[in-house]
Amino acid sequence: MIKEYEYKGHKWIDLENPSESEIARIINDFDVPVSAAEDLLSPTPKQRVVMYEKCVYIVLHFPTLTDKKNKPADDHRQEIDFIIGKDYLITVHYDEMKSINAFSKSLNIKDDTVEVENAGFIFHKLIKHLYHSLLKDVEKIKEDLHRAENFVFKGEEKRMVVELSRIHRDILRFNHAILPHREAIAALHNMFKEFLGEKYEYFIHDMASEYQRVDRRMHANKELLEELRHTNDSLLSTKQNEAIKGLTMMAFITFPLTLCAAIFTIPSNHTPLIGSPYDFDMIMAIMLAIVLGCFGYFSYKKWL
Repeated sequence: MIKEYEYKGHKWIDLENPSESEIARIINDFDVPVSAAEDLLSPTPKQRVVMYEKCVYIVLHFPTLTDKKNKPADDHRQEIDFIIGKDYLITVHYDEMKSINAFSKSLNIKDDTVEVENAGFIFHKLIKHLYHSLLKDVEKIKEDLHRAENFVFKGEEKRMVVELSRIHRDILRFNHAILPHREAIAALHNMFKEFLGEKYEYFIHDMASEYQRVDRRMHANKELLEELRHTNDSLLSTKQNEAIKGLTMMAFITFPLTLCAAIFTIPSNHTPLIGSPYDFDMIMAIMLAIVLGCFGYFSYKKWL
């Protein structure tokens, strides 16, 4: 599907899951290099930055964590291909992207105070918008961490082991998708200076700043996660130690009681107390004294 937009005399062509005929149309209308057009027909697993004579071709992957409906469990990123010409921008993606749809609506609001000499301006605005959209994922992960923190201190340490592991997986997927952007932005720095002119170098500096903001906030989330996991593991370990200590105390108490009961069941001719009046009561009193003695000793040693 092809959508066309125009901003101050420059075109933006957005293709969603394009067919071969749609790619052919783009080649003819905008003189796109054949090698770049071939890559548009199917997703590219890695990021790319290539400069041609009349355009710059960029492949970037963006993490998708907040919108997981109707997606496979391992599909955690979306690819966007950018072809930037002097007076046009072509974007290609293989799934519906809400962030791009939202940008298309904001692009209709023209700012007459801004002078636009080439389509690099549209690319710059789109990249900034995409990075702003990524902050929603960052904030969602932050909210999940704070919610998990509340449950950790409410005694839900065991359940939070799984929840914190899920959050850790989301952070790893996010970082895995966005980390190559740093290298791509560095490669674009000289290309944009050469292709659009030195005065548009600020596009790349601005993009780098937006990327670093997303990266810093996600790094802060990762540090918070590590602290929470450490705290949760410590609390869980303390609970487990308390349970083991309780079971150990029970074993120490039941052992002498079992020994005492076994002694009085020995089939001998002269077993003490057996056969005398109140023999059962006296044996129970001895066992109670043993229990109280064990508790007293454990309390003295501060094991309880």
